[in-house]
Amino acid sequence: MPDSDPVDTWFAPAARSDAAALGRQSQLFIGRNLATALLEALSEPSALLNSHRQVIHANGAFLKLAGREHVAEILGLRPGEILQCVHVDAGPAGCGTSQSCATCGAVFSILEGQKGGHANSVCRLHCHTPFGSEAFDFRVATESLEHAGERFVLFRLENITDEKRRQSLERLFFHDVLNLVGAIRGFTELLRDYRLEDREELHELLLQASHQLVDQVQGQRLLLKAERGELELKPQRLWLQTFLKDLVAIYRHHPVVQPVEVRVLPLAEDLALMTDPGLLSRVLGNLVLNACEAVGAGGQVTVGCDVGSERIRIWVENAGEIPTPVQAKIFTESVSTKGRGRGLGTYSVRLFCDYLGGRAFFASGAGLTRFSIELPAA
Repeated sequence: MPDSDPVDTWFAPAARSDAAALGRQSQLFIGRNLATALLEALSEPSALLNSHRQVIHANGAFLKLAGREHVAEILGLRPGEILQCVHVDAGPAGCGTSQSCATCGAVFSILEGQKGGHANSVCRLHCHTPFGSEAFDFRVATESLEHAGERFVLFRLENITDEKRRQSLERLFFHDVLNLVGAIRGFTELLRDYRLEDREELHELLLQASHQLVDQVQGQRLLLKAERGELELKPQRLWLQTFLKDLVAIYRHHPVVQPVEVRVLPLAEDLALMTDPGLLSRVLGNLVLNACEAVGAGGQVTVGCDVGSERIRIWVENAGEIPTPVQAKIFTESVSTKGRGRGLGTYSVRLFCDYLGGRAFFASGAGLTRFSIELPAA
């Protein structure tokens, strides 16, 4: 089989089959035969790869996942190149050849399949999308297949992104709820002692923890409804300047916000906005909490608004910058600078903004980070 000249690689072999070899292998699966019939019978996205990890044939589910109509459009490409993995350009010869590929479950499974057996793994791919870089979780299965005297690898994918997201949601929700319930129990036990001089202060702390617990449950309920496409908007007329001041006043009692100075820049004149106030409160509340966590005690967070003829932009700004590797993934469901499972706040911001008919974006540099949401002015 003619091959192109080998290229250096950080992980998997870099060599590829040339156009003539690809054409010949593709012809093996033209028309109805047992191999193609079995491939089309699979419900999950599936493709046949040659010895250089290049796609030779694929079923309809795989083409749909790739956003293509014909196998010819992806012939000779590798899986990461088809799915637009962000690490493709980092390798000297595309998919499988970058340093990041050494920890990729998909590449590992393909290499194992080439040895003549089968393999299963879970793979997280960060892919280029119209929204920027997004993370997708796949369950990958490969097995060796012989056809017309040549050996291929059957490559199957199962998208488990929603399953992983639900696990993240549940983990974060129960973590936060248990913390709050523990605090409430502790305050309640202390209140048994009627001789405590700070009884009134403990009562206030208990009240705050109770409010936060209700807020967590309501937030989880909203997020799950939004993910299922069941969230119904309740638009109302609100006055923006008053709304922003009231929002900051409400969150002032949150322990993350209390040690931070949060100020709302005044508008030249208050203006009316027709939107869902509850959902908008959830979006801006998440941004304020994130900003306060970023600056810490003694820091400052600024909330402002820019008014245009068609769009209204509300922004939350704080000192500090988001690390460059994190910026490309900031609105995915599991990316955060605060540790594992803490990235659902910005994910929900984008999700809720979609429902509000707006968009969310950010800028980070020159020592400042600003998250913004744009909503229709009408």
